[in-house]
Amino acid sequence: VSREDFRSRLLEFLIEICEVDTSPTANLESLRHAEAQVFGSIVTRLQELTSLNGRIVKSPIPSSISSHPSFSNPYYASSVSGEASDVAEAVYRDRYNLLYLVDNRRSGGGTNTALNAHIDVVPPFFPPRLDGEHLFGRGTADDKGNVAVILGTLGVLNELVEHEGLELRNRITSMFVIDEEIGGNGSLAICLDPGTRKRFETMVVLECTSNRIHPANRGAVHIKCQ
Repeated sequence: VSREDFRSRLLEFLIEICEVDTSPTANLESLRHAEAQVFGSIVTRLQELTSLNGRIVKSPIPSSISSHPSFSNPYYASSVSGEASDVAEAVYRDRYNLLYLVDNRRSGGGTNTALNAHIDVVPPFFPPRLDGEHLFGRGTADDKGNVAVILGTLGVLNELVEHEGLELRNRITSMFVIDEEIGGNGSLAICLDPGTRKRFETMVVLECTSNRIHPANRGAVHIKCQ
């Protein structure tokens, strides 16, 4: 990780995905296009990890999650009305989470691990700007910076497998999700999917926590001031 080419490649990737505005918008077609563009950049990098032999999967957001108590109303799509399931069907049509699944020989110890980061950002959007050692811009920290961290982690593992003979054990599930900033429907959809959920015993959600590890929590408080 001290190599300059490793650093520059990750920085180049981060700038590339931060240049795409993935903040929630009522223009769902524009949002679909922006998410697909970011996922395309991620897929390009994942395909370079030839020694990990991972599978790239597009995981849809089913309308059935609207019946779950933890479902968050996608408020940004105010033009869509109807029953919750109809709203979810319209809002999440042709949108998805991206998964990278690495399957290895199960060992007697250790756990199957999931890594999670989201590609959406809060508005208003402003593009990335590199100033010396610092990158400014929407998403550079929350949370596209952590998307890059996952790609970097997988890159290190790929190098160790290819050049150092590392033998990976257990399963690695990398999750690149949507709609975290409005409540977490992307991650909710993944965790409700039985096939994906049984892949891991523990999940590390990469967020902005000043490099401190926090126990999991989920929720949002919406307030209105007059």
